[in-house]
Amino acid sequence: MGTKNGYQFLWKEAEADVKDTLVQLTFLNDRTYYTVSSLVTGTAKIFFTRSGANDPNFNLRHEPAMIIRKKGMDQSFVSILEVHGKFDPIAEFSTNAYSSVSEIKLLQNDEKYSIAEITLGGKKLQIAQCNKDFDSTMIHSTMGLNWVGPYTVLYEGKKL
Repeated sequence: MGTKNGYQFLWKEAEADVKDTLVQLTFLNDRTYYTVSSLVTGTAKIFFTRSGANDPNFNLRHEPAMIIRKKGMDQSFVSILEVHGKFDPIAEFSTNAYSSVSEIKLLQNDEKYSIAEITLGGKKLQIAQCNKDFDSTMIHSTMGLNWVGPYTVLYEGKKL
């Protein structure tokens, strides 16, 4: 993947060009499914890599990874790690093996506020944060959302 900054220890296994999409990677770890869902606005490259390349001491584990690479200034990344489903190796049967995240939107992202909306199983989760004032008593209002403190999390319009 490169010659410095740790990239020299990564093998590039695959890459893809993506534009304005939801990127999802599902993996199984210890009988539980996990999905990383990431919003890509504009154009980006997705790399599937594996660590251990050019390791002079042969002490790096060969672990897979996904890298989202974008060019430009003031880039924002919104990613969700979802734990879902189980795999039964004896019965060879999976339950809830697919992600419930169907959409991620960045509703606002400026120097004052960042607001993301995640659609999970048809329901809306909103995460809003103030990017300047972190006072726990400060009242914020933007895009029809009102909250106290540096951030809020709403599920179907109700504060969590």
